[in-house]
Amino acid sequence: MQDNTSNNKSFGIYFFTHLVLILLFLSSPFFLSWRAILILIILYYLQIFLLGNCFISKLEFKENIRNTTFYSHYLSKLGINVDKRKTRLVVDYVIPWLIFFIALIYQL
Repeated sequence: MQDNTSNNKSFGIYFFTHLVLILLFLSSPFFLSWRAILILIILYYLQIFLLGNCFISKLEFKENIRNTTFYSHYLSKLGINVDKRKTRLVVDYVIPWLIFFIALIYQL
């Protein structure tokens, strides 16, 4: 019988915490002020600068060097192989500012 504990761990508390936070952030232009979103983006960048990675990713993937993102990890589990570097660039620079500009357009 094959041991699936390593596969089951992938969908533990870190996965669901990540998922909830990501969904909240993606929908934030519709319930948070654009100023609050800007503060969250700054806090995200501070976290990356001070810790070297998202603190949940650091706990989940146990990496000292920032390599794996939530997106790249779980997309690869679905059989969708993405370039980790490009994914980090999109996650760090495209998505936050896209959310911010959506908030500006929606709220102003």
